[in-house]
Amino acid sequence: MKLKRSFFTLILLAGSLTFFGQRIDKFTRTPEKSTEELITLFNDQKKGSGKDFIERQFAPIWKDQPFYNAQQTEIIYETLDLMLKNKNKVFPDIENYIKALIAFPGSGKSGTDFLQWQSTLAMMMADKKVKKYVPEFLETSAGLYTDKTFFRSDAVQWAGSNAAFKFVYDSLPRIEFAELDLKGYSKGDSSVIYKTSGAYYPTLERWFGKGGRITWQRAGFDPNKTFAEIGTYEIRIKGSTYVIDSVTFYNEFFDKPLIGQLTEKILASKDAENATYPRFESYYKRLHIQNIVKNVDYDGGFTMAGTKLAGSGTNDEPALLTFYRESKKFLIASSLEFDIKPDRIVSPHTSVSFYLENDSITHPDINLSFDKKTRQLVLLRSEEGISKAPFQNSYHNVDMYFEALYWTIDDPLIKMGSLTGSTQHDASFESNEYFKKKRYDSMMGISFSHPLYEIKKYSESSGSNEFYAKDLAIATRSSEEQWNTVLIDLNNKGYLTYDLYTHFIKVRPKLYGAIENNIGKRDYDVIQFNSQVPSGQNAQLSLLNNDLLLKGVETFQLSDSQKVNIFPRGGEVVLKKNRDFTFGGRVFAGNFEFLGSEYAFDYKEFRLDLLKVDSCRIYVEDDKLGKDQYGNVNKTRVKSVLRDIAGNIKIDSPTNKGGFHSYAYPQYPIFTCTKTSYVFWDDPRIQKGVYKRDKFYYQVQPFTIDSLDNFTKEDMKFNGTLVSGGIFPDIEEPLVLMEDYSLGFKRSTGNAGLPAYGGKARVTADLKLDYSGLKGGGDLRYLTAQASSDEFTFLPEETNGKTKSFINKEQS
Repeated sequence: MKLKRSFFTLILLAGSLTFFGQRIDKFTRTPEKSTEELITLFNDQKKGSGKDFIERQFAPIWKDQPFYNAQQTEIIYETLDLMLKNKNKVFPDIENYIKALIAFPGSGKSGTDFLQWQSTLAMMMADKKVKKYVPEFLETSAGLYTDKTFFRSDAVQWAGSNAAFKFVYDSLPRIEFAELDLKGYSKGDSSVIYKTSGAYYPTLERWFGKGGRITWQRAGFDPNKTFAEIGTYEIRIKGSTYVIDSVTFYNEFFDKPLIGQLTEKILASKDAENATYPRFESYYKRLHIQNIVKNVDYDGGFTMAGTKLAGSGTNDEPALLTFYRESKKFLIASSLEFDIKPDRIVSPHTSVSFYLENDSITHPDINLSFDKKTRQLVLLRSEEGISKAPFQNSYHNVDMYFEALYWTIDDPLIKMGSLTGSTQHDASFESNEYFKKKRYDSMMGISFSHPLYEIKKYSESSGSNEFYAKDLAIATRSSEEQWNTVLIDLNNKGYLTYDLYTHFIKVRPKLYGAIENNIGKRDYDVIQFNSQVPSGQNAQLSLLNNDLLLKGVETFQLSDSQKVNIFPRGGEVVLKKNRDFTFGGRVFAGNFEFLGSEYAFDYKEFRLDLLKVDSCRIYVEDDKLGKDQYGNVNKTRVKSVLRDIAGNIKIDSPTNKGGFHSYAYPQYPIFTCTKTSYVFWDDPRIQKGVYKRDKFYYQVQPFTIDSLDNFTKEDMKFNGTLVSGGIFPDIEEPLVLMEDYSLGFKRSTGNAGLPAYGGKARVTADLKLDYSGLKGGGDLRYLTAQASSDEFTFLPEETNGKTKSFINKEQS
């Protein structure tokens, strides 16, 4: 290597530094002797270091096969002497200087570069203000020439991708870099700014850069599709985090690039899957991305955090995901943050609204997960905070308590129930007008005042149904912490809306309604569907007709005061708009039991329509069975059954669904049969089943019976006609309750008698129909024969009886 003396002299003069001033002969100016002196110097500080470091690493280029020419060698001597004079430490200062000298020959740098480096070092050592930074400069020099690293600490190190750097000194020393890839390293993680340029100021520990590109490749994204282009920037090099403003971000989700802020952090032991940096946050808080996934739009702020592409929003303007069905908005999910991953979109706290015609299904705080490949949306309700609240369904007017909702967004079916794999398979669907006195009282706990009443009182005094929990606490002389748990519970029960972050309360009409329910000023109901299934889902919502199919419903009440209970067939109920529903199975209404395949309930009229009902059984008091524990006479079932029923049951007054004022409506429930029904006697226990139902039956005329829960035996009376299969002409006689607890009648034929068996016979008797058959005591005349008996049994093909007399006249 050759240096031009004239250029070297100019550099020294330009720096106004007498580099070759008065000499301090600390090191002998011969390679052999100076080597020995360095070995001694190092060994004095650290035993054995001189031989290993100086003799084995430095000596080969210093004395064995010298790399540096005479002028460079003299500069090195002068620098070493000055370092000793300035009392620089052997370790690490002189050591780093020697390391730099060892690495320089292999760095690809020129003699001019060497002169720039030494000149910068000399000026720093002569400048009292920057003199203290010489150790850091020497460490930087050693790192640059060794492996292009210009900063190294236990936490992080920074390096360039090439040797295109130079040392410059004006007011401060700096190292200027032409185009390079700037790399930051930590254990298991790294960050790269590609194709940038800039300068490192060792005394400031700052990097000032210009231009370049940062990709999300280490987070697993295509570097050609997801990246940020940057302008001027600054990095505090000692730290592992830096922020760059006004970067231009590119991502395949956007037609145009976004402007925003980039934050980069180098973290130890981070793999690609868990990478959370680089992080980009858009300046524009409302971005609209159509079809971020097919039929799903995004509207809100945007952050790209490592693997996590996050949609962000504020309390006033949350981020929105809009799901479309048949080109119409069907579901809007809002959150402060959506995690938009390559395979799915998730958010732990999301407010959702499904739109069903002019109504909705909503939840204030649900865990959302959408799988982009399967296109399945999962909403998971937890048992913590306001997430415990039910789904509020204003279409069916029920509050829905279940764990998870599943919807493959291209399918017309939404499934509701337990999380897949869960051992719990219960759910509840409760009318939003549901009220129970016991539940209301339980909210009071051990307090002397009911919380609903306290809130109502404060709402009225403040003149608003919206206020902060702090103000409520002050007014009630309680702490906000004491109210917090109560407010969360009331939120989950639908009495108010409580924001956990702002502690803002919005009182809902249900709170005022519950107070009025409790004192009978407002009507309510007791309709609650409890579902328990062995596996699968508890409910399914059809998007074709908005019917909600409930499964696993063993029983439920329509009225506890009027004793109307339902046992659905197969545990299934189809819930329709405003709590109307259909089902098949058994209905108990007071003392009546109905068995059928199709019923329809009209909530507004509080009426149960019997569409396809096979039978009706009746229960009456039986003194022989004694009384129950409450002193009520036990009941027995009437043996006869009304068949082919159609009509309706008016359960209670439409304004008294909850039964609070049942004393004013004693006539309910009211059963109206609107068509001809039948009673049959074809039971095998009745005369061995000879009364076939196609020939022997009683036609019951349409009728109405009120007070189904407390009518007397004497009240039981059905008008109609007995068709006896040819035994007698049709007999019109009301059915009443007989002594054997069957339906029948007693009827005298009168002295004229009745023709029988197609006119071949005439019967004069007192007839009785009950569960033993059709019987009568009296006279029977058949052709030429005449008989008398205390009891004849009239059968379709014969008459049996023990006669008192029998006459058979001769016929010629």
